Amino acid sequence: MADLTHTLGTLAGLIQRPVALDDARMIPIASTPHHGLIDGSRMRLLLGRPAEPSVRTRLLTEKRINDAHHPQRIEPFPGLELGRVYVPVRDRGSTLVGHVWVIDPDASLTGDRLRSFGRSVGDLLADPAAAHTQQARDRSDDGGIPRVAGAHPAHRVLVVRAVPDGVIDPAGGARTGLGDALAGELRRAAGDLAVAHGTLDDGDVVLTLAGPADAVARPRLDGVLARARDGLRAGALPPYLVPRFAVSPRFAPGGPDRPSVDALRDILMAFEHRAEGPAVHYAEDVPAYELLGELRRSLGGRALAVPGDVRALLESPRGRTLALTLKVFLDSGGNHKQATESLNVHRGTLYYRLDQAAELTGLSLHDGVARLRLHFGLTLAALRGEL
Repeated sequence: MADLTHTLGTLAGLIQRPVALDDARMIPIASTPHHGLIDGSRMRLLLGRPAEPSVRTRLLTEKRINDAHHPQRIEPFPGLELGRVYVPVRDRGSTLVGHVWVIDPDASLTGDRLRSFGRSVGDLLADPAAAHTQQARDRSDDGGIPRVAGAHPAHRVLVVRAVPDGVIDPAGGARTGLGDALAGELRRAAGDLAVAHGTLDDGDVVLTLAGPADAVARPRLDGVLARARDGLRAGALPPYLVPRFAVSPRFAPGGPDRPSVDALRDILMAFEHRAEGPAVHYAEDVPAYELLGELRRSLGGRALAVPGDVRALLESPRGRTLALTLKVFLDSGGNHKQATESLNVHRGTLYYRLDQAAELTGLSLHDGVARLRLHFGLTLAALRGEL
């Protein structure tokens, strides 16, 4: 990766402009220090994230960058407010292996200069970008991670995101992809653990650390992750970014499924706004009620689905009245007197409505887990404006 960053530096020197390289999926691989104007897409790059989905869709469908064989100019549009030069990176067999981007708001990179730059991109980046693409394919979520996880007695799944810490300095140094750098640091920090990783479409990195059960136990893992974080901050990550980890419980052999990865991403999303939050979140340490509260702050509940049994209650005749009664009762901690006063109903009416709600959901209010599920579901429905 250091060689790739050096090559980008050479290309940037040819045109005296910062250069960024994405892989074929439009996931950032590396970039040179930025200078000059910044728009939304370049800010995302500085934060280690790919462009917004709407920007990527427009580049793929309207600009058809995946079909391009020559440099082209990309005029501004929402989310990509500064004009750019785009150069496709293709291997010797003409397969697309990467995308090069150069911000060029005054359209000064044209004609022979642009064609010469395009040839230099092909000469210098075709082979290293193709090698990076092949390595990424070898360790993809559908390949390397399940193989490593299934070949050892125990493993943990990690999802990692780089988040801002302090003032963003665009010229804070060349940066490389988080996944490759992190995997390298983890291998150095724990030589007896097997490591496999991949990068998700939104730029989050998913990894598995596998080995003997005691090697992925908490005391050992705490030290490994601390050393890896220190290594990242001393090298691949610019000083204004810090890595945040969400760590699964310890699993027996078998690859991680998508729900387990998504659950870890929910944890990172929920706590991302906490500037002073911990660097590592173990899933077993995050109470469900706290996660729901933090997701409310981050998303307003939009990313969560109302449970089916609560949905059935809401959509039944008089469902809103029954659901509101149940929520007030649960909000009061199950205090009948407080609930009747809040609702201004007789106790008999409260009992009748609670019985009806329990019958419609199929859940017993005498079961603690069921009450928790109902309370979460009703709270989420209220956050979504459905109650």
